[in-house]
Amino acid sequence: MGTTLALLYINDGKAIAYNIGDSRAYLFRKNKLIQLSEDHTQAQRLVDMGLLKKSAAANHKDKHKLTQHLGIFPDELIIEPYKSQEINIKQNDIFLLCSDGLTDMLSDDDITVILSNKQEGIGTLAKRLISKALEKGGKDNVTIVLSKVDMIEGFWNKLSIL
Repeated sequence: MGTTLALLYINDGKAIAYNIGDSRAYLFRKNKLIQLSEDHTQAQRLVDMGLLKKSAAANHKDKHKLTQHLGIFPDELIIEPYKSQEINIKQNDIFLLCSDGLTDMLSDDDITVILSNKQEGIGTLAKRLISKALEKGGKDNVTIVLSKVDMIEGFWNKLSIL
């Protein structure tokens, strides 16, 4: 038994994403969704070795076989979280931290379409992501943290955790 983790470290206008397992961190900027994390799965390991295309990893039989997770036995492997490059935070950036319950049900394109709606608040966008994942089958728990940068009103305009 174990769990996965995605987190975002923010300091002095910069962010770094970390993850263990298949929970993910994304940056949504200028209508583009950028994955900041890297999955710790057997399928991703095959992609890294050049034996599997990234597009095929989403449907691979080993996409849920974790190579890293919190709770792993110390004699199996020493945990090494993935660390993204440092990101300069910009006005209107949206950060998404999520479990695989979201990304197994929604493609990056699905997530992009939902986050592109500029008229909806961050809380509504978070609810729409979860509703859409559940609508498509919701085979696992769906957990997200969605946060939007607003430099005018302070640093974080909204933080929605669902």
